[in-house]
Amino acid sequence: GHQNRISNGDIGIVREAAQMVEILKKNAVYLTGGRDRRGGPVLTFPATNDADDISYEDLSTALIYLCGLPSPESAKLGFTVLFDNRDHHYKELKPLLKLLQDALGSSVSAVYVVQPEKGRLNFSFRRERNLSIEPQHITVQKLKNIIQPNQLSTEFGGFLEYKHSHWLERRLGLEKFVKE
Repeated sequence: GHQNRISNGDIGIVREAAQMVEILKKNAVYLTGGRDRRGGPVLTFPATNDADDISYEDLSTALIYLCGLPSPESAKLGFTVLFDNRDHHYKELKPLLKLLQDALGSSVSAVYVVQPEKGRLNFSFRRERNLSIEPQHITVQKLKNIIQPNQLSTEFGGFLEYKHSHWLERRLGLEKFVKE
């Protein structure tokens, strides 16, 4: 069929949005369709979401699904991951970084933790032995050096319009159409 097949280690996973609409509705992570300056897809963990009640397993499922959507050429460049931490939404990043590493491995090009413009970056990160992903702290202002404003979503001061509920609706419609 036309579904995304992503092999995660030895397990072949076949997924479609309809099978995990409840997980995707939680808006814990999404792809805006924007690209970084290298051409890699931008994956966003927003500051406002219902992710507090999402299990790591569900989050992993959503990540693996989303990362199968960009074209192979673009995905091959690696994902730039943004955590919107301007209002200190993400207290504990290590479990999420571990999850990213387990789900995407070498497909992660860079991880940026977006911090408030003013104030101390109240975030200490000691590198873990089992983590190969090292997040970099960045302000919205500096983010524009990595992602052009027309590829950056409006929540970060860019011009790219992204509404998660609209995306989900279109995606479900597209997959239904492809199946018929």
